Amino acid sequence: MSNTKGNKRGPNVAAKDTPSWLTTAANSIHLFSSVLGLVLPYGIRLLRLRITTIYHTFTYKAIDSPKNIVVVGGSFAGIHVANWLANAVPTGYRVVLVEKNSHFNYLFAFPRYAVVTGYEQGAFIPYENILSGAIKKGSLLHIHEKASGVTPSQVLLADGQAIDYAYLIVATGSSQPPPAKMASTGREGACDELHKLQRGVAEASRIAVLGSGAVGVEMAADIKTYFPDKSVTLFSSRDVVMPSFGPKLQLKVANILESIGVTIRYNARPQTLPGSKMIQLQDRSTEEYDLVLSCTGQNPNSGILSTFLPEVISKQTGRILVKPTLQLQPAGDSAFPNIFALGDVAEHGGPRMARAVHVQAGIVRDNILELIKGRSPSHEYSPQRWIEGSIQMTVGKDQALGYIPGDNSKDVLFTLAAYPDDFRIAHGWRLLGAKYPGRPRPN
Repeated sequence: MSNTKGNKRGPNVAAKDTPSWLTTAANSIHLFSSVLGLVLPYGIRLLRLRITTIYHTFTYKAIDSPKNIVVVGGSFAGIHVANWLANAVPTGYRVVLVEKNSHFNYLFAFPRYAVVTGYEQGAFIPYENILSGAIKKGSLLHIHEKASGVTPSQVLLADGQAIDYAYLIVATGSSQPPPAKMASTGREGACDELHKLQRGVAEASRIAVLGSGAVGVEMAADIKTYFPDKSVTLFSSRDVVMPSFGPKLQLKVANILESIGVTIRYNARPQTLPGSKMIQLQDRSTEEYDLVLSCTGQNPNSGILSTFLPEVISKQTGRILVKPTLQLQPAGDSAFPNIFALGDVAEHGGPRMARAVHVQAGIVRDNILELIKGRSPSHEYSPQRWIEGSIQMTVGKDQALGYIPGDNSKDVLFTLAAYPDDFRIAHGWRLLGAKYPGRPRPN
């Protein structure tokens, strides 16, 4: 594995894994039970939601001045809780989804679309396609605007409007630089950002990728497998790649990166120098690249509560402090049981993964329905890392992995079919209840 002077060597990627037939059988059984554990609870939840939706269709009546359940943020957390609540609220209530982006951003595809051209419009899904079921029943209103603040009874919008709320759900997520997320709130502007990244990759000879999480690994591997002649260096701040996951995944990913020619620099936390393509290492030495891609860290978008309830924002992480019910964690006299937070913006103790969002959305939905009925919230979020912390990821255009974490070295790693150039975007649309119109014809 490539390394440099002063950098601690990473994992022993040369170690061989040659299990006996008994170990292989045990692993297969564990894999089957783990997958069943992933699918069964999700299937039961969907069946329950389906039954509730059918009942709601026949009982819900739209009225002129309903009480609002406002959801701020329309990414994975926001759309799930908005849809699920809109299909269950009683007459007299309405869900209002406030989202600054014109389209839903399918973030999983961004690293691939920052390298491969021609598919980028598919990463932006019209909200009406996702929310159409609830809109027809009049139980959901979608507002395309940025929320700028919150008061005890209203959500303030950037255009000067204010929305009254009976319940508030903060699902504002986190911010990251491209390629993880785009800065533009419109589809065309975001596609332009992806085009700029594509041109930068195509024109560069020496590329540095800062950060060895899933986004950094996928970017480095895609660049190297689509452009084998380019020099790609991946910088990890730890002595492993994929530091948030277990050793099986770390070793496998490092092996693949080495095999395709990506240089990995461990225990390196370089800083980009403003106005240049130079990076500076801890020893103050500098290196120059044709392109530097930052794939590090997440900054929680908790600012919406910073004026109203600054005490519920963690001074250590910047995330919103919540109870197991996902209601705000009260500080002093600032108890607001009608305000919830979930997803990346909340300090819930669980994985920051899409599957965790599914579980949290169900918790918030059920607790708000109980509050509407005059009951105390009884549903609590208890992270199940082996379910919610699982991941599917690509490591270049020819390899993909599935991983399910587990205790006592019982984590499961398996190989998946390679993702095509379009990153299976039609499947992504279907998962969100939308129909993919197909790849646009080139001009």
